[in-house]
Amino acid sequence: MAKETSGLPAYTTIENMLSLLDIFRNKNGDEKTSKPLFGKTSSYGVTKSALRAFKLIQEDSCILTPLGRKISFSNDDEKKDEVLKLIVNYSPYESLLMNIFRENETETEITEIVNFWGKFEKGSTPRNLKDAARLFGTMIEYIGFGKYIKGSGGKATRIVWAPDAKQKFEAVINLSGKSIVEPENLNAEVVEIKEESPEIHVENVRKDEKQTKDIINNETTIDIVPDTTIRNYTPNINISVDMSSWSDEKIKNFFKYVYGIFEEDNQ
Repeated sequence: MAKETSGLPAYTTIENMLSLLDIFRNKNGDEKTSKPLFGKTSSYGVTKSALRAFKLIQEDSCILTPLGRKISFSNDDEKKDEVLKLIVNYSPYESLLMNIFRENETETEITEIVNFWGKFEKGSTPRNLKDAARLFGTMIEYIGFGKYIKGSGGKATRIVWAPDAKQKFEAVINLSGKSIVEPENLNAEVVEIKEESPEIHVENVRKDEKQTKDIINNETTIDIVPDTTIRNYTPNINISVDMSSWSDEKIKNFFKYVYGIFEEDNQ
């Protein structure tokens, strides 16, 4: 089954959106009295849909959401700041701006915007993508991020970016704890990588090995027991000897062998 893509807000302008938002506020969301006041019958439905897409009016009515009321009751400068936040918090716009400013573009063709959204499966139809790019252009010009250039017949051609647009965008992004990233990573899954402690390999000296050596008359055994601690690699030596029947001379010779003391050492 093909992946279904939802349409982007389109077929209107930011000016129409703010105008209808104020009308809905003044009429307490009553559509019957609001629609005639808007006066633009052909764009009423799409403008209302755009307000809903940006969560400025409720899903099942035209009553303003808290965000919608905040924008509607703001002065002109505050409105621009709130629309900028609206752009940053809307994923298709945010990802587009991240890509544009990462590339340090001075101007962006409308076709580039369309292709970028299409690559990431945004928009429902080619027409929706083109008109969504035009709405985006009006919002960019409204907040002072650039100039929305129109060609012959009023058709949008490109956006020329203001010199400080990237700096302003980064300031808002940093406040939200985000950063400008590669476009291919925008939808990447976050994977937690746990760093494991390095393994310590210790080779035991003569592990499980018992070495027996006859020192005097085959009566003495020396067991070499490995030390398995990491700090000390030197084997411990346990000596088991029954000396009860030994002469003094024999005991003396025994310890000479144990400690490696021979007659030539004293010469």
